[in-house]
Amino acid sequence: MRFLKFLLLLFPLSTSVSSAETLTVGSAEAYPSISSAVAAADSGDVILLTAGIYEESVTLEKAITIQGPNVAVSAETGIALRNPEAIVRGGILIPASAAGSQIEGIAFENGADYSDQFVAIQVEAEDVSLRNLVFGRVGTQPTAGPDSCAARFADGANRALVNGCFFGQNLNGVVLRSADSVILTENLFSAQTSTGLVLSASATGATISRNRFVGNQIAVRNLGLDEVDLSSNYWASDWQFPPVVGGNRIEGPAIRSPWYSDWELESLVHGVSADEIIGEGERVSVSNLVVSESVTYSVEGGELELAHLVMEPNSVLRVVGGQLTLGLPDGGSHVIAGTFEVTHSLGSIEILDDTDFSGSTLALVSDFHIADGVNLSVTGSLDLDGCSLLGEGDFNLSVNIGATLRMRRCRVENGNLFIVANDVLVADNHFRGSGVTVLGPVDGARIFHNVFHDGVDDLNVFPGTVVVTESESWGNVESDAETRNRLVLNWLETGLDGRTLDADGNLYVQPGDPVCIAIESGGFTERIQAMEALLAYHTGYLSQPEFRPTSPWDNELYFDDQPLSVFGKVDTAVGFGFNHESPEGSLTDNRIGEIDLVAAMSEGRTVAFFREKDPANDMPLIDTRLTAWVADDAEYLNEPFTQNSSVLTIDGTVPQMTLEPWSVTQDLGEGPVDVSIDGVYTRAGTLDVSFAAFDELSGLNLDTASVWLEGDSILPMILVETTEVTFSGELYTHFSFELPIDASTEDGLYNVVARVSDRSGNEASLLLGTIEVARQILAVEVQGQEWIAGGLNRAVEFVFTDSSEVVLERRTIPMEFSNQIGMASLAAVPLGTAHVSAKTAWTLRHRLSCSFDSGGDGTVSFTGTNQLRGGT
Repeated sequence: MRFLKFLLLLFPLSTSVSSAETLTVGSAEAYPSISSAVAAADSGDVILLTAGIYEESVTLEKAITIQGPNVAVSAETGIALRNPEAIVRGGILIPASAAGSQIEGIAFENGADYSDQFVAIQVEAEDVSLRNLVFGRVGTQPTAGPDSCAARFADGANRALVNGCFFGQNLNGVVLRSADSVILTENLFSAQTSTGLVLSASATGATISRNRFVGNQIAVRNLGLDEVDLSSNYWASDWQFPPVVGGNRIEGPAIRSPWYSDWELESLVHGVSADEIIGEGERVSVSNLVVSESVTYSVEGGELELAHLVMEPNSVLRVVGGQLTLGLPDGGSHVIAGTFEVTHSLGSIEILDDTDFSGSTLALVSDFHIADGVNLSVTGSLDLDGCSLLGEGDFNLSVNIGATLRMRRCRVENGNLFIVANDVLVADNHFRGSGVTVLGPVDGARIFHNVFHDGVDDLNVFPGTVVVTESESWGNVESDAETRNRLVLNWLETGLDGRTLDADGNLYVQPGDPVCIAIESGGFTERIQAMEALLAYHTGYLSQPEFRPTSPWDNELYFDDQPLSVFGKVDTAVGFGFNHESPEGSLTDNRIGEIDLVAAMSEGRTVAFFREKDPANDMPLIDTRLTAWVADDAEYLNEPFTQNSSVLTIDGTVPQMTLEPWSVTQDLGEGPVDVSIDGVYTRAGTLDVSFAAFDELSGLNLDTASVWLEGDSILPMILVETTEVTFSGELYTHFSFELPIDASTEDGLYNVVARVSDRSGNEASLLLGTIEVARQILAVEVQGQEWIAGGLNRAVEFVFTDSSEVVLERRTIPMEFSNQIGMASLAAVPLGTAHVSAKTAWTLRHRLSCSFDSGGDGTVSFTGTNQLRGGT
């Protein structure tokens, strides 16, 4: 509002001149038309339009203020709250002599025709202000030229103000030609069929801020070579940059960041669209940050402070000896200082060197990949829930005196956790190649219900420390089967073709597929009567058309679509309650509930999570817990063992396949030959086919790989082996197939086709080549009696017969003769051929015996005494 007050100082709402008069226009007023009032007005006068329709165009020759019924009603968010309008179906021309004129609270339609360019307001004067105006359907006439627009600022229209106006369904909204220092603020540009705002190369110094651009074909077109500052506007694009293709796009050089992500213009988003570096000693502070696709934003010795982070695919936030400060919902902040890389909006963090976590409670649901030998330290408050902490080698995580750590449902590999703090909870985690050591003077740390897969001896509690290692009658164990009162989230089979649920419970689906998560229970220590569950998921990957569980147990949905105050792989919370049909409950392992979801259209990997209670948002009496029936009374088991789901992979991209550098080959006696080359025949023997395939997200379903020959019949090939090869920098699977070409194989043309699917059921096929099978080839020589010695062409008919003189095939081919002899190779000679005869239109038929070797090759010579005799 300070900005608007400043504008009002520059452009007062009315001209304060003691002698100014107000001239009222309307059907029942002294002035029936705008033109008549303009003619009668003096400089500084105010013309007041009553509601109605004015079919006219006027020219202002002096500084005049024209006001309508909505002089004090902004149209920056639409026209719903406007008073009945004074509608001008024409235009207003403001020449240089009318400098300082003001047009306020009026609606315009159609515009005036200026040489086939329809314009509602043409400004050629300085210091003109347009406030709270509505422009609709200007330039939509069949005869309107492409430069038609609602408001045009021509040469000399400097220091103009456009504020609180609505531009809707015009050809173009505002056009700035040679005007300097024009201010456009708090306007709404909606559904222009061409462009919302056009800036010519000679328009300079424009201030364009706090405007809303929605549904225009082009939002802004900058025809100049210099960047125009378009920051602090709303583009109806939430956290993404305004598009450069498609609707409502920006064309031409422009500064787009920061922009508003919300209609209310309260949340500014800062975007990084090219690689940038925050250097030593530099500090950048933003509320909301978007890092564009494939961009690296580096903090090299400096500091980046933010509250909300969105990272587009393949973008990286790299911190090298610097710090990332995250603003938290409670007003506090948390600092991550060291050397690390962030991707997937803090869903994945690669720790490259020693790193410290300090400050207020930071809740993370992230995958950590930690370099060998790295030391992590917690000197503040850190909440890790559903995280993976995977070390490339051994790493250390130290929780120092005075720090706070909550670690639940995490997977830790090759990590050593050292605890010297009291306020520590480590529960429901899986440790492999990892250990936990508690050093003095710790008093009150809680470490229980963890699975130490290499043995519970990996938990070392030093003498003199006070540590809780059991809760609700059990402690830490060595296998999943030993856990008690467990609640586990499991993906279920989809029943859709090609989708895969593997042995580890990972589910592979396609965008839009229905999926179902089951809540499984087991290992009860008491009869369980009821269960409550606080769950979380990411709406970028999962949605719910009707989020209500179905189950053998009665259930109740407490809440859904509740936002979460965490960074990482979840953004939405839900809560459920389940009751067993028997008041006394059950001791039996069973499925408590099933929750139907839908895989989003975004590709990626996600998990369904149990989560911690959020005191600020969750219902006070709801938590993840069991209600047990003990001694004819109900009591809570507040520490069930909870385990998140395995990974859900959403993949809608088909695998990549390549033939190069492999081919369709056959050993024709001197090593493999590519038989897919024209003129090379596939003979009797083994046909070998190789290709490679790769799928980045789901991985290949090797069982689906197949190759076949497709001709008059379908001939499936046999998989011989699969190996891994590196091709174009990616790890491909190389498939080798073979097929014996024998007496059962029909001669002819065949397409060689390969097919493979990924584990999400996306299928790709590739034509590897075309072959011609010719099991027998007969080389023939033909000589005609007394033919001339020079060259000639003759059509020769060959007839193939078996030993019983049954005709197997007739074939006529053209042959070239030189010195009375022609030669040809007859492919695909029928099996069983014992004789072949030859004849031309000028010779008699002559028959010879023929035979073929083991490779299917034969020769026959109609020459010399066997030459074709003359006759018909």
